Amino acid sequence: MLAPNQAQRSAIAYADGPLLVIAGAGTGKTAVLTQRAAHLVTLGLAKCEEILCLTFTEKAATEMEERLDELLPYGYTNLQVHTFHGFAEKILTEFGAEIGLSRDLRILTPTEASILFTKHWADLNFHYCRTLGSPQTQVPSFLTHFSRAADEGLTPQIYEQNLKNNPLHKETLERAQNGFALSEFSEEQQEHLKYLDLSRAYCEYERLLHRQGTLDFGFLLLELKRLLSERPKIKRLINERFRYALFDEFQDTNSIQYDLMRLVINEKRNVTVVGDDDQAIYRFRGASANNLLRFVEDFPDAKIIALTENFRSRQEILDAAYNFIQLNNPHRLEARLIKPGNSEILSKHLTAFNGSGGQVRARFFQNGGVEADETVKTILTLKLADPTASWNDFAILLRINSAAAPFIFALEREGVPYRFYALEG
Repeated sequence: MLAPNQAQRSAIAYADGPLLVIAGAGTGKTAVLTQRAAHLVTLGLAKCEEILCLTFTEKAATEMEERLDELLPYGYTNLQVHTFHGFAEKILTEFGAEIGLSRDLRILTPTEASILFTKHWADLNFHYCRTLGSPQTQVPSFLTHFSRAADEGLTPQIYEQNLKNNPLHKETLERAQNGFALSEFSEEQQEHLKYLDLSRAYCEYERLLHRQGTLDFGFLLLELKRLLSERPKIKRLINERFRYALFDEFQDTNSIQYDLMRLVINEKRNVTVVGDDDQAIYRFRGASANNLLRFVEDFPDAKIIALTENFRSRQEILDAAYNFIQLNNPHRLEARLIKPGNSEILSKHLTAFNGSGGQVRARFFQNGGVEADETVKTILTLKLADPTASWNDFAILLRINSAAAPFIFALEREGVPYRFYALEG
């Protein structure tokens, strides 16, 4: 890696207390996180096992572990680098019995969860959903709904209580219990009836998981939050165990993950979060880039450091990207976040370490097939015009995995070698 710039050095060497690192694309955020962890260890501020690093994917966690292994002197082991779900499984395996979980806790795959729920579908005695399709068509949407509720920190009990607080609840429930036909409910009552069915199913699903000695991914985080919220002794043990906590890709945290951050950190609030709202990709899973703003509100004394030197692209590309992302204002962090202590608005305009020389051209096509064909033709033309160019000099970036099909077809038709790297999740 290149020698750290001033902003990176400031983040790496920051002392105790909350730290927010706004890291633009290609500005070396993973390097900053790993070097900060290594800095804490080498200076004797914490042992390896006293630093908790949480990220989102197994791939990212493995990469962080490998970098830390290279940075730390030989013999330093027991690095605590996990995904959120991996960390939850580790702590619940150790302490889950405190809240009645099985000592042989097992995590269900999505397929196993679907099979379990389908087996007990007929026992749910739905009012609204009984008019819908078979279990095979309904179960996936129910499990997705439960997962979204878990992302928001809604346990089955909270979900149920929220429905009971609805003014429609009493009358709707009485009519359902008295066998009224669905057509005899108002539109609002039918909507409430639907959520009553979902609530009943959510409670039953939790019961099934506990009876089997299992959890799914959503309940992993719910149960970890319950453990740390209801057992002060365990929370104190976790707070004492981890003197420093570092969180990667914080723009992709959801409500319950934010709550877990608050529960894990100790009273000294030695927490570092790194993120960039312009790179949020998990909003469809309940992630909230507003958690970056929420962090500043909850930690008004937090040090804010912006990494703005990009090591990947030329300036023309960065300028075009910056101008384009402005269309998301006023919802972007840059447009909303004022640094504590002064009125300077955070600047996220990146500068290129490699200087200028990039070219950006916008083109519009009739449909996706034409776009793919023209893209491959452009690659062939550029390759032919530059004898020094290799196929590795070209990349096609796509928003979602499913958009790759027409490009793969066009590449294969023209005999262009390629590798397809799919986004995880």
